[in-house]
Amino acid sequence: MKAFSPCRGREHCTEDGSHCRGCGRSHTEIELTRELIGELAEICSAFGYGANEDEAFMRYVAEKALKKKRSMDSGAASL
Repeated sequence: MKAFSPCRGREHCTEDGSHCRGCGRSHTEIELTRELIGELAEICSAFGYGANEDEAFMRYVAEKALKKKRSMDSGAASL
């Protein structure tokens, strides 16, 4: 299992090859993550939450996604 490496900033990003030399993630992973973040931001904006509610919504989504991922991992381990 690999470790997650967040973006180190646009000045470190590379577009050539299959992986960014700044963070080491594949360009596919980076693009999918950007799309997911954009979609979450659009959904949150569409709901019309205030600043504090935006943060609560994002924390809720992150917690639920992590719980689902752990459940998926434990299900795969029991096979």
